[in-house]
Amino acid sequence: MRLWNLLKCSNEITHTLTHKFNMPAAFAKVLSNREFFANCFLNELFSDNDISIFEHMNLNDVDKAVRRIEKSIKNREKICVYGDYDADGITATAVLVLYLRERGADVIYYIPERNLEGYGLNFSAIDKIKSQRTNLIITVDNGITAVKEVDYAAKLGIDVVITDHHQIPDHMPSSVAVIDPHRKDCCSRFKDMAGVGVVFCLICEMEKDKTSIETLLKKYSVLAMMGTLGDSVPLFSINRILVKYGLKNIENTEYCGIKELIKQNSSERSTKNFSSIGITYSIVPKINAAGRIDVASKAVELLICSNITKAKVLAQQLGNINKKRKEIEQGIFACVEPLLSVDYELSCRKIIIVEGKDWPPGVIGIIASRLLEKYQKPVIVITSFGEIARGSARSVPGFSIYDVINTCCSDYLLRFGGHPMAAGFDINISDIHRLKSDIFDYLEEKEVPALTLNLDAEISSGELTYELANFVSQLEPFGKNNEKPIFKISNVTLESVIPLKGGKHMKLIFIDPDKNRFSVLKFFESAHNFQYRIGDILDLAINVETNTYNGKNGVTSILVEAKFSDLDEQSIVNQRRTFENLISRNYTILKEKDKDILPERKDFALVYRYIKSYGSEKIEGNINVFYYRLGQKTMSFKKFLLIMFTFCETGIIDFTLSGDFFCINMKEVKQKVNLKESCTLSKICGY
Repeated sequence: MRLWNLLKCSNEITHTLTHKFNMPAAFAKVLSNREFFANCFLNELFSDNDISIFEHMNLNDVDKAVRRIEKSIKNREKICVYGDYDADGITATAVLVLYLRERGADVIYYIPERNLEGYGLNFSAIDKIKSQRTNLIITVDNGITAVKEVDYAAKLGIDVVITDHHQIPDHMPSSVAVIDPHRKDCCSRFKDMAGVGVVFCLICEMEKDKTSIETLLKKYSVLAMMGTLGDSVPLFSINRILVKYGLKNIENTEYCGIKELIKQNSSERSTKNFSSIGITYSIVPKINAAGRIDVASKAVELLICSNITKAKVLAQQLGNINKKRKEIEQGIFACVEPLLSVDYELSCRKIIIVEGKDWPPGVIGIIASRLLEKYQKPVIVITSFGEIARGSARSVPGFSIYDVINTCCSDYLLRFGGHPMAAGFDINISDIHRLKSDIFDYLEEKEVPALTLNLDAEISSGELTYELANFVSQLEPFGKNNEKPIFKISNVTLESVIPLKGGKHMKLIFIDPDKNRFSVLKFFESAHNFQYRIGDILDLAINVETNTYNGKNGVTSILVEAKFSDLDEQSIVNQRRTFENLISRNYTILKEKDKDILPERKDFALVYRYIKSYGSEKIEGNINVFYYRLGQKTMSFKKFLLIMFTFCETGIIDFTLSGDFFCINMKEVKQKVNLKESCTLSKICGY
């Protein structure tokens, strides 16, 4: 369960924006928590359109890089663009190769294979590049940690220019130029651009006083947009400009590879209606897929391709690779899910660690993200091949998985890197058990924050207007640090549920406390699976969008989440964590504060009658909703969970709990059951 967090808005900023710009108070509240946009309005300067920012980036060493690259172009030296195998690295490679080709440079590119070479510059790759008589390597989206590799290249007579956007290590490589906005001595006002953004800034510097920024954006912004969205960097300043112009130019892009890539998506035959969210979830995964389970060079070739026949073939290949990637992920997920459902203790830990054999390293990060979303706690997924294993970790906001791994295990990891929300490592298989033990012990007395759903403002149903939705649309494109605003509406009664599109979606009709009716759409959920009932009093978390029907402007409200208005969600989260801690820590003596978990005979009887009241052999849905209908005041959530697991372990029911999703199958009980035979009950009660 995600905890709802209503953001605190600045009354002063809200008042100023509302009165100065005659905007809805709800939208002013949204802006008050988004400093970049609030400043745009208050200064009457929409700086997200100010493309002159590219002329004043002040990136260190960019002048050195320009001189060295211009020398190579002039002298017809061979240049190698050395990229990375994700969407950012692939698009950055494509942009720079296209630009250098247009300048008449003798240019090749190299992207290491994820499974064989790993990330960044490596000695073997440098040897291959040298064999092609290369004089200059330009890294994109990597290189900042390649101290030894740059020295090796220098010994072979190869100069290196580094363009990167990752954090700076203690020692930088001794290359011709190091362009990275995170350099401590870098004067750039904006630090959080993607690798492709750094490349675009380099091109702007090379074209200074020769080509307008507008022209460069028209030519390269579509590719830069894809890499920027793919790398999930904050969507303001430079990043926002690249995405805005990319969306603007995608319909008329000159690159046939991009056009064919879009055509592979059956749901989007046209570029006209593409949004940043659409690009992120339909196009970027196809670019990423090549580097995850195949070779990233196929994606680069598609993006730089000028032959439409070849583009069609490559786009089809990428579509097939992405389809295969999905199948592999589903297969791995199907292996992991039963483990976590059957061995509940595995998912009770503060961090979930699962491992398998021969899972493609390129997809385990996605598996970790899916498990995090479902179980709402940090996850590490490990895949082994031979004597070596590779791990990928994902975390929740406010909990640095990088710091945990670095503190517990870095001294015996073969490779390690990352940031607070994600990390990766290589490890000897013989050390995996040690890694698990060290991390579990380290987290024993530490708290992991719960996942939250941030709500921008609380509004009434009367504020759901076209005007509000129209103002919200001005914040597009949406992405990291500029998510689509979510509004809270409280204490509304569900009046009716109307199936749409053959039952695939729903229209929900609500009545607010003032007896006003309004509708909310819920996509990708059928009325049959919807657990809320007519008459339930709910709080809603919604998005708003503009719509036009029969020539009239209106607003569409879209349901993000719903919960019972009087549900004590914080208590449920705390109690579930208590239950999980009792299971995973193997307590034999209960602490005083936890003794209310102990059930009496009447409690067992109450829950059994409640389950039977559903009159179905199979019951499934959200465990929090199921518990709420039993009654929060009837018993604690942790006691309820203990009873459910006791029933399961003594053969009364089959019960699985995966994240918030539960499934009960009633069993025929022909003889008296001894509840004390439950392992979970015995462990907690000390029988």
